[in-house]
Amino acid sequence: MPLSVVSLMAFFSYGKGRGYFALFLFSVLLGLGIGLFLHFFPLHYGACKIKGFVIMAKNNYFILSNGLTRVYVHEKGCIREVGDFLEIEGDLGKYQGTEYESRFSFASYLADIGVKGSLSIRNCHCLFQRPFRLRERELSFLSHFDSLTSGTIDSILFAHKDYANEMVAKASVVGCLGLLSGSGMVYGGLLRGIQKLFSYRFEEKKSSIITFFFAVMFLPFFLYKVGAYRVLTVRIMELFFLLRDKKKPDHLALICLSGLILLALDPYLVRNGGFLLGYGISIYMMVTKDLGCFYKKAVRRMISFLLLMIFLFPVFNVRGEWKLFAPFFSVLFLPIAYSYSFLAFVSFISVPFVRLLSAYSSALLQFLTFFEKIDLSLPLGSFPPWAIFLYYFALWLGIYLQQSGLVHFRRWINLIQIASLLIPSLPLGNAFLQEISFINVGQGDGILIRDGYTSVMIDTGGVLSFDMAKEVDIPFFRKEKVYHLDCLIASHGDYDHIGAKESLCQHFPVKRFVTDAAEFPLTIGKLTFTNYNVYGGEEENDNSLVLSLDFMGKTWLFTGDAGFNIENQIIRDYPSLNVDVLKLGHHGSKTSSSLAFLKRLSPEMCIISVGKNNRYGHPDSEVIHRLESMGIPYRRTDEEGTITYRRYFGLPLREL
Repeated sequence: MPLSVVSLMAFFSYGKGRGYFALFLFSVLLGLGIGLFLHFFPLHYGACKIKGFVIMAKNNYFILSNGLTRVYVHEKGCIREVGDFLEIEGDLGKYQGTEYESRFSFASYLADIGVKGSLSIRNCHCLFQRPFRLRERELSFLSHFDSLTSGTIDSILFAHKDYANEMVAKASVVGCLGLLSGSGMVYGGLLRGIQKLFSYRFEEKKSSIITFFFAVMFLPFFLYKVGAYRVLTVRIMELFFLLRDKKKPDHLALICLSGLILLALDPYLVRNGGFLLGYGISIYMMVTKDLGCFYKKAVRRMISFLLLMIFLFPVFNVRGEWKLFAPFFSVLFLPIAYSYSFLAFVSFISVPFVRLLSAYSSALLQFLTFFEKIDLSLPLGSFPPWAIFLYYFALWLGIYLQQSGLVHFRRWINLIQIASLLIPSLPLGNAFLQEISFINVGQGDGILIRDGYTSVMIDTGGVLSFDMAKEVDIPFFRKEKVYHLDCLIASHGDYDHIGAKESLCQHFPVKRFVTDAAEFPLTIGKLTFTNYNVYGGEEENDNSLVLSLDFMGKTWLFTGDAGFNIENQIIRDYPSLNVDVLKLGHHGSKTSSSLAFLKRLSPEMCIISVGKNNRYGHPDSEVIHRLESMGIPYRRTDEEGTITYRRYFGLPLREL
């Protein structure tokens, strides 16, 4: 999406900055090409020795680069610093972290910054250590504060977010997390405030030099924020022209030149949404700054704010939910973030302001808690890429026509812009939709079945580390424009199957809950579920429902955690049972999916709902061997994520 926005800016660019903007766009495309080249650059997995510089360091990992290759290195309690030169012996492989539907994808994040593998350490030698050890000083400073305050300072000043911290979690909920994570906006705001302060005492040249000094001092705290680099490079160029007593170029040209410089230093930034969106906002605000020039200052500011909200409207749609008050919360929160950052910085370079910052943190938490209570959101579903492109096409075309004097077309352009996001947000397509989604709930089961406006869920998944319903299930429903469940079916009582039931029923409309085998056959709308496990047993897994559904021209069998004993009784009593798509029992455990069961059912496809690197070793190699020896294809949620089968208007089935 951000790349399409930049392309549209190039098409409708104008004025003195046009040439620079064309170069900026060219550098974006060149960076994309270099990124693709490096992506396909051969990387050999296995035992290896790599020398490289640390280019990013977080609490439990760092990124090592040798120029052509970037690798992820897990290191608990990492205190590496950017610029350290290391030689590491270890084993290089693919990143194997657990992923969940709708949650932050760390694997995708690593791919976006150019990381191609995960390196496990056997031996590590530091060939060069950066003299100034900032992280060690940071940890020593944070040790003076309670967990709430230290987590807040670590996020807002040192850009290390801990989502388990209550402050970070609440800021994420109300849409202010960007301001609580050392963003370029905070960096730029601090510098503007400093320059404004010194401009009362000194002339422009001296105040700019002093501000630049503070910019360099603050930079180590914003090392991983692309927006901070944009602000710094623009200020360096402005100071260069000011010191040489030359007229500086148009600000639009300076923004584009800074983008050229950053992309030359790191071509992978072309895949960084923050980089492209940040430059998109900067250029957009420059292009539209004259639209309200005939009004008073207060009105102009209001117009600028509204224009910015129009530009960011699609961005505020997070996981299928548009935060109504997020723009206003951000505006109110911004001066608080500025002042907190400044106080924390002064405390860091002098003495810990324990009482002051602790009290400030408590007040900040109450502030966010109040926002959370009055927060409202609209479940709009996820905007498809074509809708976002059309929205920005209409936005930039409208600006271009306005500046060209062709205002009589503006009404139609505005209509296109509104319709581009309104139409995809309406659940009109649900009327003609049939779908089954095996949701990636990690080590567990969660299956959503949709027939028009009828929605049935089999199991919810469940983990102890976070709320599966609020973090995975409900965001997935919102993205898919599902606004209620007609029925929630529990295959059995294991936590990894139905552990999120209470939270789901509390936070999402569920009309009916079914767990008793006596309620089958069960008809919900046009969907009829048949339970083949009428036997039961002493163990919980033996009581797992084994549900069959004829749907979308195929027969589906959802086996829960039923084992060999139940499978053998089913094929004995139902010898004519055939299945097209089989959800393997017990996540691919060797106690389920016997050879006799698979032969009798002869499925076209098997689905394995399983978590990556789970402690049970699922799916078992014996089960995989059975499938492969019989030529039965299979799909796994730990490898593909959520697996969906869908069709519209009764057309052929699509696999997603």
